[in-house]
Amino acid sequence: MGSKRKQAEDSTSDTTAGQAAAVVISIDKSPANIQPVLATFLAAVPPVASAFSTYKHASNNDNCIIVSETDKVEYVGQNFETSNNSSSSRPLLTAGCRYMLGVYDPQNDTVVFRQAPYVQVNTVIKSLKNARGVAERSTTDPGYIPQARNELGVEF
Repeated sequence: MGSKRKQAEDSTSDTTAGQAAAVVISIDKSPANIQPVLATFLAAVPPVASAFSTYKHASNNDNCIIVSETDKVEYVGQNFETSNNSSSSRPLLTAGCRYMLGVYDPQNDTVVFRQAPYVQVNTVIKSLKNARGVAERSTTDPGYIPQARNELGVEF
């Protein structure tokens, strides 16, 4: 039994001891209609067969929105945030960094990297979409904190 293990170890060491082939690495910067997107899902992972649509901003090619839906859930994600006062947008999570995805072609021994925006995808439950939540208040109002404190005192 010990000889079988020794033979298996010897055979693997012979294949790795040979000289490794050089892999060619390149970065693809050409514009493409289909671009990879690196996405994380915060709540629920969509079914495997889900198809996502990608939308890009006309003037800022870095801004990306992805959308998909099932019968009960919508998946919406974007890699930027807009302020309420202006139409300008700023990066959401990727300030100062870029993500790239690499595809390895074993036939040609090449790796091609392509830039991929990073998107956090949120889930929206369709049945709760129009539900009313707590009324929002302006936190810039100077009387906000005392008023909130008084309301808490009345409740409890």
